[in-house]
Amino acid sequence: MAINLSDILLVSDVDETLVEAPAPIPPRNIEAIRRFTEQGGRFAIATGRSVFSTKQFVDQLPVNAPCVLFNGSGIYDYAAQKMLTAEYLPASFRQHIVDLCAAFPAMGAVVLDEKDLFSVAPITYTDRYLSKEKMLFIDYDLELLKGSYLKVIFTMDPKMQPEAMAFLERQNWQDVHCVRSSPYFIEMLPLHCNKGNGLRRLSEMVGIPLDRVAAIGDYDNDLEMLQTAGYPVTVADAPDRVKQVCKLVVGHCMDGAVADLIEHLETHGMSFSLSAYKGMGRDVLCDGNPVQR
Repeated sequence: MAINLSDILLVSDVDETLVEAPAPIPPRNIEAIRRFTEQGGRFAIATGRSVFSTKQFVDQLPVNAPCVLFNGSGIYDYAAQKMLTAEYLPASFRQHIVDLCAAFPAMGAVVLDEKDLFSVAPITYTDRYLSKEKMLFIDYDLELLKGSYLKVIFTMDPKMQPEAMAFLERQNWQDVHCVRSSPYFIEMLPLHCNKGNGLRRLSEMVGIPLDRVAAIGDYDNDLEMLQTAGYPVTVADAPDRVKQVCKLVVGHCMDGAVADLIEHLETHGMSFSLSAYKGMGRDVLCDGNPVQR
């Protein structure tokens, strides 16, 4: 029996899920997403990337819904070329940067608005690992930043990250939200901003309930999104803490993880809602065949 995909919203993370940039998007993913949207499915991206950086992927894919950007601080409609929602950091973020970089002098800090990246504490990791944004870095004095900003990215040697996260937990800042987005990055976001809340807004915008949303991601900044979606999915090499919240574990990113998910939806649909999934085992795709774990 053919599965109806026209009432499903599929939302995918970009890095290490859709693609391992700067490598190209796997052709399997492109073809599967095209097939999914031709059958009436809605496809969107949810990423920590900026408007400009995400556009290179949107241009290659049949994206037919607004996208969650900046790890949930903004929702952008590429068809209309406008920001639909945006939340900004409180003024106190400047002092938070000062405190964290004073505790970890080898840490870099980059502040983002809708269009630019301001490097306020440049280090080697900043250029090396944020070059994917393909945007001009502006070295800037933190005290001169007077605008509205969507997030801060702290860059570091991965060995530093556990200690930095422990420091943030001790600070217990009540006006911002901090999350790991890769072994090299910790991101500071406006309070309550995450991909999960972004997904809730997107679900309302397109008129598809959360129990008809499939979401796929691979890291800590995807957790709220995966916990919010009716059908949470991750990739084979995701950390166990991410796999634990997912219904389905598919293959590796560059083998076509998103295509694995779409093929599963085409064959089996969304077998379980989020409420029905709780307490049940996870399906794992092994060589294209779902097995219960």
